[in-house]
Amino acid sequence: GCHALVSPPPLAEPMSGIELRQGFAPGVAPSQGAEDRKEPERVDGGKEASGGSGQEEPATPSLAERLWDKFYANSFLIGVVAVILIAFAEPSIALALAPEITASWIAVIVIFILSGISLRSEDLAKAAGNMPFNLAVQLFNLGFLTIGVYGVAEFFRYTTALNTELLDGLVICAALPMTVNMVIVLTKSAHGDEAAAVFNSALGNILGVFLTPAWILALLGESSSVDFVDVILKLVYRVVIPLAMGQCIRNCSPTILAFYKDHKPRFKKLQEMLLVFIVFATFSRTFKSGVDVSGLDILATVAIQFVLLVIAKVLAWGYVGALFRDQPALRVMGFFGCVHKTVAMGIPLLDAIYSGDSRLGLYSLPLLVWHPLQLVIGSFLSPKLAAWVDEQELEADDASGGEGGDMLDGDVERSTPPTPQHTKEGAREKKEAATGPGDVHAIVVSSSSELV
Repeated sequence: GCHALVSPPPLAEPMSGIELRQGFAPGVAPSQGAEDRKEPERVDGGKEASGGSGQEEPATPSLAERLWDKFYANSFLIGVVAVILIAFAEPSIALALAPEITASWIAVIVIFILSGISLRSEDLAKAAGNMPFNLAVQLFNLGFLTIGVYGVAEFFRYTTALNTELLDGLVICAALPMTVNMVIVLTKSAHGDEAAAVFNSALGNILGVFLTPAWILALLGESSSVDFVDVILKLVYRVVIPLAMGQCIRNCSPTILAFYKDHKPRFKKLQEMLLVFIVFATFSRTFKSGVDVSGLDILATVAIQFVLLVIAKVLAWGYVGALFRDQPALRVMGFFGCVHKTVAMGIPLLDAIYSGDSRLGLYSLPLLVWHPLQLVIGSFLSPKLAAWVDEQELEADDASGGEGGDMLDGDVERSTPPTPQHTKEGAREKKEAATGPGDVHAIVVSSSSELV
Protein backbone atom coordinates (compact mmCIF):
# COMPACT_ATOMS: atom_id res chain seq x y z
CA GLY A 1 0.00 0.00 0.00
CA CYS A 2 3.07 2.32 0.09
CA HIS A 3 4.21 4.19 -3.01
CA ALA A 4 7.87 4.73 -3.84
CA LEU A 5 9.08 8.34 -3.68
CA VAL A 6 9.68 9.90 -7.10
CA SER A 7 12.73 11.81 -5.95
CA PRO A 8 14.08 10.62 -2.56
CA PRO A 9 15.46 13.33 -0.29
CA PRO A 10 19.24 13.53 0.09
CA LEU A 11 20.83 11.46 2.81
CA ALA A 12 21.76 14.53 4.82
CA GLU A 13 18.15 15.67 5.07
CA PRO A 14 16.69 15.15 8.56
CA MET A 15 13.89 12.64 8.94
CA SER A 16 10.49 14.13 8.28
CA GLY A 17 7.61 13.83 10.70
CA ILE A 18 5.96 11.13 8.52
CA GLU A 19 9.13 9.03 8.33
CA LEU A 20 9.60 9.24 12.07
CA ARG A 21 6.02 8.21 12.80
CA GLN A 22 6.18 5.24 10.41
CA GLY A 23 9.68 4.15 11.42
CA PHE A 24 11.34 4.61 7.98
CA ALA A 25 15.03 5.26 7.69
CA PRO A 26 15.88 8.75 6.39
CA GLY A 27 16.09 8.95 2.60
CA VAL A 28 14.82 5.37 2.15
CA ALA A 29 11.52 4.65 0.44
CA PRO A 30 8.96 2.69 2.45
CA SER A 31 9.25 -0.31 0.12
CA GLN A 32 13.03 -0.41 0.49
CA GLY A 33 13.01 -0.60 4.27
CA ALA A 34 9.99 -2.85 4.71
CA GLU A 35 11.92 -6.14 4.83
CA ASP A 36 14.67 -4.86 7.07
CA ARG A 37 12.44 -3.26 9.69
CA LYS A 38 12.05 -5.10 12.95
CA GLU A 39 9.03 -5.24 15.15
CA PRO A 40 9.04 -2.37 17.62
CA GLU A 41 10.58 -3.26 20.94
CA ARG A 42 8.35 -3.38 23.96
CA VAL A 43 9.18 -1.55 27.12
CA ASP A 44 7.46 -0.86 30.42
CA GLY A 45 5.62 -4.11 30.62
CA GLY A 46 4.77 -4.61 26.98
CA LYS A 47 4.12 -1.07 25.75
CA GLU A 48 5.52 -0.30 22.34
CA ALA A 49 8.20 2.34 22.18
CA SER A 50 7.04 5.44 20.35
CA GLY A 51 8.10 5.74 16.74
CA GLY A 52 9.40 2.14 16.69
CA SER A 53 12.76 3.41 17.93
CA GLY A 54 12.93 1.13 20.96
CA GLN A 55 13.56 4.10 23.25
CA GLU A 56 11.74 4.27 26.53
CA GLU A 57 9.41 7.19 26.98
CA PRO A 58 10.47 9.56 29.78
CA ALA A 59 8.78 8.91 33.09
CA THR A 60 6.18 11.38 34.27
CA PRO A 61 7.72 13.61 36.96
CA SER A 62 6.27 13.36 40.42
CA LEU A 63 4.33 16.18 42.07
CA ALA A 64 7.34 17.08 44.22
CA GLU A 65 9.57 17.26 41.14
CA ARG A 66 7.08 19.46 39.29
CA LEU A 67 6.76 21.80 42.28
CA TRP A 68 10.54 22.02 42.61
CA ASP A 69 10.90 22.79 38.88
CA LYS A 70 8.38 25.60 39.14
CA PHE A 71 10.06 26.98 42.26
CA TYR A 72 13.53 26.79 40.66
CA ALA A 73 12.27 28.41 37.44
CA ASN A 74 10.68 31.32 39.31
CA SER A 75 13.09 31.52 42.23
CA PHE A 76 14.08 35.11 41.46
CA LEU A 77 10.52 36.45 41.52
CA ILE A 78 9.68 34.36 44.60
CA GLY A 79 12.83 35.58 46.32
CA VAL A 80 12.06 39.23 45.54
CA VAL A 81 8.55 38.97 46.98
CA ALA A 82 9.84 37.12 50.04
CA VAL A 83 12.60 39.62 50.90
CA ILE A 84 10.28 42.60 50.41
CA LEU A 85 7.86 41.07 52.92
CA ILE A 86 10.72 40.32 55.33
CA ALA A 87 12.06 43.86 54.92
CA PHE A 88 8.60 45.24 55.66
CA ALA A 89 8.25 43.08 58.79
CA GLU A 90 11.78 43.56 60.14
CA PRO A 91 14.05 45.98 58.21
CA SER A 92 16.80 45.77 60.81
CA ILE A 93 17.87 42.32 59.54
CA ALA A 94 19.39 43.63 56.33
CA LEU A 95 20.68 46.78 57.99
CA ALA A 96 22.70 44.62 60.36
CA LEU A 97 24.59 43.19 57.36
CA ALA A 98 26.27 46.51 56.48
CA PRO A 99 24.38 46.91 53.17
CA GLU A 100 26.30 50.08 52.29
CA ILE A 101 29.31 47.78 51.76
CA THR A 102 27.93 44.29 51.11
CA ALA A 103 25.08 45.30 48.80
CA SER A 104 26.17 48.61 47.30
CA TRP A 105 29.79 47.63 46.63
CA ILE A 106 30.58 43.92 46.91
CA ALA A 107 27.37 42.54 45.38
CA VAL A 108 27.28 45.14 42.57
CA ILE A 109 30.94 44.63 41.64
CA VAL A 110 30.63 40.84 41.60
CA ILE A 111 27.50 41.04 39.41
CA PHE A 112 29.23 43.23 36.83
CA ILE A 113 32.42 41.15 36.80
CA LEU A 114 30.32 38.07 36.03
CA SER A 115 28.36 40.11 33.49
CA GLY A 116 31.61 41.08 31.78
CA ILE A 117 32.70 37.45 31.62
CA SER A 118 29.38 36.33 30.13
CA LEU A 119 29.08 39.25 27.67
CA ARG A 120 29.90 37.75 24.28
CA SER A 121 31.53 40.79 22.72
CA GLU A 122 32.63 38.67 19.76
CA ASP A 123 28.96 38.37 18.79
CA LEU A 124 28.81 42.11 18.22
CA ALA A 125 30.77 41.79 14.99
CA LYS A 126 28.62 38.95 13.69
CA ALA A 127 25.36 40.90 13.65
CA ALA A 128 26.75 44.41 13.29
CA GLY A 129 26.19 44.40 9.54
CA ASN A 130 22.51 45.34 9.76
CA MET A 131 23.13 48.69 11.40
CA PRO A 132 19.85 50.35 10.29
CA PHE A 133 17.87 47.69 12.16
CA ASN A 134 20.14 47.78 15.22
CA LEU A 135 19.95 51.55 15.46
CA ALA A 136 16.16 51.49 15.03
CA VAL A 137 15.77 49.05 17.95
CA GLN A 138 18.12 50.97 20.26
CA LEU A 139 16.50 54.29 19.33
CA PHE A 140 13.06 52.99 20.28
CA ASN A 141 14.22 51.23 23.47
CA LEU A 142 16.51 53.94 24.86
CA GLY A 143 14.90 56.95 23.17
CA PHE A 144 11.26 56.95 22.12
CA LEU A 145 10.06 54.73 24.97
CA THR A 146 11.92 56.76 27.60
CA ILE A 147 10.50 60.06 26.33
CA GLY A 148 6.99 58.62 26.01
CA VAL A 149 6.92 57.24 29.55
CA TYR A 150 8.37 60.52 30.84
CA GLY A 151 5.44 62.35 29.23
CA VAL A 152 2.96 60.01 30.93
CA ALA A 153 4.70 60.44 34.29
CA GLU A 154 4.62 64.23 33.94
CA PHE A 155 0.89 64.10 33.23
CA PHE A 156 0.20 62.18 36.44
CA ARG A 157 2.64 64.41 38.33
CA TYR A 158 0.70 67.44 37.15
CA THR A 159 -2.56 65.93 38.33
CA THR A 160 -0.92 64.89 41.66
CA ALA A 161 -2.70 61.56 41.28
CA LEU A 162 0.25 59.31 42.16
CA ASN A 163 3.23 59.16 44.49
CA THR A 164 6.13 61.22 43.10
CA GLU A 165 8.78 58.58 43.78
CA LEU A 166 6.77 55.93 41.94
CA LEU A 167 6.43 58.26 38.97
CA ASP A 168 10.20 58.81 39.01
CA GLY A 169 10.55 55.02 39.11
CA LEU A 170 8.45 54.74 35.94
CA VAL A 171 10.87 57.04 34.12
CA ILE A 172 13.92 55.27 35.53
CA CYS A 173 12.55 51.90 34.40
CA ALA A 174 11.95 53.24 30.88
CA ALA A 175 15.50 54.64 30.71
CA LEU A 176 17.10 51.21 31.29
CA PRO A 177 18.37 49.01 28.41
CA MET A 178 16.79 45.77 27.27
CA THR A 179 17.15 42.38 28.90
CA VAL A 180 19.71 39.87 27.65
CA ASN A 181 18.61 36.29 28.28
CA MET A 182 14.89 37.04 28.13
CA VAL A 183 15.08 38.80 24.75
CA ILE A 184 17.25 36.04 23.27
CA VAL A 185 15.10 33.19 24.61
CA LEU A 186 11.79 34.74 23.55
CA THR A 187 13.17 35.71 20.13
CA LYS A 188 14.47 32.20 19.58
CA SER A 189 11.25 30.57 20.70
CA ALA A 190 9.21 32.88 18.44
CA HIS A 191 11.46 32.00 15.46
CA GLY A 192 12.90 35.50 15.31
CA ASP A 193 16.42 36.58 14.36
CA GLU A 194 18.54 35.23 17.20
CA ALA A 195 21.80 36.82 15.97
CA ALA A 196 20.13 40.24 15.99
CA ALA A 197 18.82 39.55 19.52
CA VAL A 198 22.31 38.67 20.80
CA PHE A 199 23.84 41.76 19.20
CA ASN A 200 21.19 44.23 20.33
CA SER A 201 20.98 42.92 23.89
CA ALA A 202 24.76 43.19 24.29
CA LEU A 203 24.91 46.60 22.60
CA GLY A 204 21.97 47.90 24.61
CA ASN A 205 23.55 46.97 27.93
CA ILE A 206 26.84 48.62 26.97
CA LEU A 207 25.02 51.79 25.90
CA GLY A 208 22.83 51.65 29.01
CA VAL A 209 25.81 52.05 31.32
CA PHE A 210 26.22 55.57 29.94
CA LEU A 211 22.77 56.53 28.56
CA THR A 212 20.67 55.47 31.55
CA PRO A 213 22.46 57.80 34.04
CA ALA A 214 22.38 60.56 31.40
CA TRP A 215 18.60 60.20 30.99
CA ILE A 216 18.07 60.13 34.77
CA LEU A 217 20.16 63.25 35.25
CA ALA A 218 18.50 65.05 32.33
CA LEU A 219 14.89 64.15 33.20
CA LEU A 220 14.98 63.74 36.99
CA GLY A 221 18.13 65.53 38.09
CA GLU A 222 16.37 68.07 40.28
CA SER A 223 13.59 65.86 41.69
CA SER A 224 15.86 62.90 42.46
CA SER A 225 18.74 64.90 43.99
CA VAL A 226 21.45 63.22 41.91
CA ASP A 227 24.95 64.69 41.87
CA PHE A 228 26.48 64.34 38.40
CA VAL A 229 30.15 64.00 39.41
CA ASP A 230 29.32 61.56 42.22
CA VAL A 231 27.24 59.40 39.86
CA ILE A 232 30.02 59.24 37.26
CA LEU A 233 32.60 58.19 39.86
CA LYS A 234 30.29 55.52 41.29
CA LEU A 235 29.60 54.13 37.81
CA VAL A 236 33.29 54.00 36.97
CA TYR A 237 34.22 52.20 40.20
CA ARG A 238 31.24 49.84 40.47
CA VAL A 239 30.18 49.25 36.85
CA VAL A 240 32.70 50.21 34.16
CA ILE A 241 35.84 48.82 35.82
CA PRO A 242 34.19 45.51 36.88
CA LEU A 243 32.74 45.07 33.35
CA ALA A 244 36.18 45.69 31.86
CA MET A 245 37.70 43.20 34.31
CA GLY A 246 35.17 40.59 33.24
CA GLN A 247 35.92 41.19 29.56
CA CYS A 248 39.66 40.89 30.24
CA ILE A 249 39.09 37.57 32.01
CA ARG A 250 36.94 36.36 29.10
CA ASN A 251 39.49 37.29 26.43
CA CYS A 252 42.76 36.72 28.28
CA SER A 253 42.18 33.74 30.57
CA PRO A 254 40.86 30.63 28.79
CA THR A 255 41.16 28.60 32.00
CA ILE A 256 38.86 30.86 34.02
CA LEU A 257 36.49 31.21 31.07
CA ALA A 258 36.26 27.42 30.71
CA PHE A 259 35.59 27.11 34.46
CA TYR A 260 32.85 29.74 34.16
CA LYS A 261 31.22 27.94 31.25
CA ASP A 262 31.38 24.59 33.06
CA HIS A 263 29.57 26.10 36.06
CA LYS A 264 27.46 28.70 34.27
CA PRO A 265 24.13 27.71 35.87
CA ARG A 266 25.67 28.10 39.33
CA PHE A 267 27.14 31.50 38.49
CA LYS A 268 23.76 32.63 37.17
CA LYS A 269 22.11 31.54 40.39
CA LEU A 270 24.81 33.44 42.30
CA GLN A 271 23.98 36.59 40.33
CA GLU A 272 20.31 35.99 41.03
CA MET A 273 20.93 35.64 44.78
CA LEU A 274 23.02 38.81 44.81
CA LEU A 275 20.22 40.67 43.05
CA VAL A 276 17.73 39.45 45.64
CA PHE A 277 20.09 40.60 48.40
CA ILE A 278 20.35 44.08 46.83
CA VAL A 279 16.55 44.26 46.67
CA PHE A 280 16.40 43.14 50.32
CA ALA A 281 18.83 45.86 51.42
CA THR A 282 17.11 48.47 49.26
CA PHE A 283 13.62 47.90 50.65
CA SER A 284 14.91 47.52 54.20
CA ARG A 285 16.36 51.03 54.01
CA THR A 286 13.11 52.29 52.48
CA PHE A 287 10.87 50.76 55.15
CA LYS A 288 13.23 51.82 57.95
CA SER A 289 13.00 55.45 56.84
CA GLY A 290 9.25 55.28 56.40
CA VAL A 291 7.21 55.02 53.20
CA ASP A 292 4.71 57.67 52.23
CA VAL A 293 2.86 55.57 49.67
CA SER A 294 -0.53 53.89 49.75
CA GLY A 295 -1.54 50.49 48.45
CA LEU A 296 -3.81 52.27 45.98
CA ASP A 297 -0.77 54.10 44.53
CA ILE A 298 1.03 50.78 44.03
CA LEU A 299 -1.99 49.15 42.36
CA ALA A 300 -2.41 52.19 40.12
CA THR A 301 1.27 51.99 39.15
CA VAL A 302 0.91 48.32 38.23
CA ALA A 303 -2.15 49.09 36.09
CA ILE A 304 -0.41 52.02 34.37
CA GLN A 305 2.63 49.89 33.59
CA PHE A 306 0.51 47.11 32.12
CA VAL A 307 -1.25 49.59 29.82
CA LEU A 308 2.07 51.25 28.90
CA LEU A 309 3.66 47.89 28.10
CA VAL A 310 0.79 46.80 25.86
CA ILE A 311 0.76 50.14 24.03
CA ALA A 312 4.55 50.06 23.65
CA LYS A 313 4.42 46.54 22.18
CA VAL A 314 1.72 47.55 19.68
CA LEU A 315 3.73 50.61 18.63
CA ALA A 316 6.95 48.58 18.40
CA TRP A 317 5.23 45.98 16.19
CA GLY A 318 4.03 48.66 13.78
CA TYR A 319 7.31 50.64 13.97
CA VAL A 320 9.57 47.72 13.05
CA GLY A 321 7.09 46.41 10.48
CA ALA A 322 6.97 49.78 8.72
CA LEU A 323 10.74 50.14 8.57
CA PHE A 324 11.62 46.54 7.67
CA ARG A 325 8.90 45.10 5.50
CA ASP A 326 8.86 41.42 4.52
CA GLN A 327 11.38 40.54 7.26
CA PRO A 328 9.31 38.65 9.83
CA ALA A 329 12.26 37.32 11.85
CA LEU A 330 13.62 40.85 12.37
CA ARG A 331 10.16 42.13 13.18
CA VAL A 332 9.74 39.57 15.97
CA MET A 333 13.14 40.43 17.43
CA GLY A 334 12.29 44.13 17.35
CA PHE A 335 8.92 43.44 18.96
CA PHE A 336 10.68 42.06 22.04
CA GLY A 337 13.83 44.18 22.00
CA CYS A 338 12.15 47.57 21.66
CA VAL A 339 10.25 47.36 24.96
CA HIS A 340 12.07 44.97 27.31
CA LYS A 341 13.90 46.40 30.33
CA THR A 342 16.61 44.65 32.34
CA VAL A 343 16.20 44.03 36.04
CA ALA A 344 19.56 42.24 36.25
CA MET A 345 21.50 45.32 35.23
CA GLY A 346 18.90 47.82 36.39
CA ILE A 347 18.91 46.98 40.12
CA PRO A 348 22.70 47.21 40.64
CA LEU A 349 22.91 50.24 38.34
CA LEU A 350 20.26 52.07 40.37
CA ASP A 351 22.01 51.06 43.58
CA ALA A 352 25.21 52.58 42.23
CA ILE A 353 23.41 55.82 41.36
CA TYR A 354 21.18 56.14 44.45
CA SER A 355 23.37 54.40 47.03
CA GLY A 356 22.07 55.20 50.52
CA ASP A 357 18.94 56.99 49.27
CA SER A 358 15.91 55.85 51.31
CA ARG A 359 13.67 56.33 48.23
CA LEU A 360 15.55 53.73 46.19
CA GLY A 361 12.94 51.05 46.99
CA LEU A 362 10.17 53.12 45.43
CA TYR A 363 12.40 53.96 42.46
CA SER A 364 13.00 50.22 41.92
CA LEU A 365 9.40 49.05 42.35
CA PRO A 366 8.17 49.90 38.81
CA LEU A 367 11.08 47.90 37.34
CA LEU A 368 10.22 44.91 39.54
CA VAL A 369 6.65 45.14 38.15
CA TRP A 370 7.69 45.61 34.49
CA HIS A 371 9.95 42.54 34.60
CA PRO A 372 7.31 39.82 35.22
CA LEU A 373 4.76 41.60 33.01
CA GLN A 374 7.05 41.51 29.97
CA LEU A 375 7.84 37.85 30.66
CA VAL A 376 4.20 36.75 30.95
CA ILE A 377 3.04 38.69 27.88
CA GLY A 378 6.04 37.56 25.82
CA SER A 379 5.60 33.91 26.81
CA PHE A 380 1.92 34.03 25.88
CA LEU A 381 2.56 35.57 22.45
CA SER A 382 5.68 33.59 21.53
CA PRO A 383 3.98 30.47 20.07
CA LYS A 384 1.61 32.65 18.04
CA LEU A 385 4.49 34.71 16.67
CA ALA A 386 6.40 31.52 15.79
CA ALA A 387 3.46 30.27 13.73
CA TRP A 388 3.20 33.67 12.01
CA VAL A 389 6.91 33.71 11.12
CA ASP A 390 6.68 30.17 9.68
CA GLU A 391 3.70 31.16 7.57
CA GLN A 392 5.38 34.34 6.30
CA GLU A 393 8.59 32.54 5.40
CA LEU A 394 6.69 29.75 3.67
CA GLU A 395 4.76 32.26 1.59
CA ALA A 396 8.02 34.03 0.71
CA ASP A 397 9.60 30.71 -0.32
CA ASP A 398 6.59 29.83 -2.46
CA ALA A 399 6.65 33.25 -4.12
CA SER A 400 10.37 33.04 -4.91
CA GLY A 401 10.01 29.47 -6.14
CA GLY A 402 7.16 30.43 -8.45
CA GLU A 403 9.17 33.07 -10.27
CA GLY A 404 11.14 30.47 -12.16
CA GLY A 405 8.10 28.75 -13.64
CA ASP A 406 7.49 25.02 -13.12
CA MET A 407 11.15 24.05 -13.28
CA LEU A 408 13.35 23.55 -10.23
CA ASP A 409 17.12 23.10 -9.97
CA GLY A 410 17.76 24.04 -13.55
CA ASP A 411 16.33 21.31 -15.79
CA VAL A 412 14.55 19.08 -13.31
CA GLU A 413 10.79 19.36 -13.34
CA ARG A 414 9.07 19.43 -9.96
CA SER A 415 6.83 16.40 -10.20
CA THR A 416 7.16 15.31 -6.57
CA PRO A 417 4.03 15.85 -4.49
CA PRO A 418 4.36 18.26 -1.56
CA THR A 419 6.28 16.71 1.32
CA PRO A 420 6.10 17.82 4.92
CA GLN A 421 9.04 20.13 4.25
CA HIS A 422 6.87 22.07 1.76
CA THR A 423 3.89 22.54 4.05
CA LYS A 424 3.28 24.86 6.99
CA GLU A 425 3.57 21.90 9.34
CA GLY A 426 6.84 20.84 7.78
CA ALA A 427 8.22 24.36 7.93
CA ARG A 428 7.39 24.53 11.60
CA GLU A 429 8.94 21.11 12.27
CA LYS A 430 12.10 22.12 10.48
CA LYS A 431 12.30 25.41 12.40
CA GLU A 432 11.68 23.70 15.73
CA ALA A 433 14.45 21.21 15.03
CA ALA A 434 16.86 24.13 15.07
CA THR A 435 15.36 26.37 17.73
CA GLY A 436 13.03 24.26 19.84
CA PRO A 437 9.25 24.47 19.98
CA GLY A 438 7.43 27.51 21.27
CA ASP A 439 6.65 25.99 24.63
CA VAL A 440 5.49 28.53 27.16
CA HIS A 441 6.77 26.58 30.18
CA ALA A 442 10.24 26.25 28.63
CA ILE A 443 10.28 30.00 27.95
CA VAL A 444 9.38 30.86 31.52
CA VAL A 445 11.98 28.42 32.89
CA SER A 446 14.70 29.97 30.74
CA SER A 447 13.67 33.58 31.24
CA SER A 448 12.45 34.00 34.79
CA SER A 449 16.02 34.30 36.08
CA GLU A 450 16.95 36.81 33.36
CA LEU A 451 20.57 37.89 33.87
CA VAL A 452 22.96 40.13 32.01
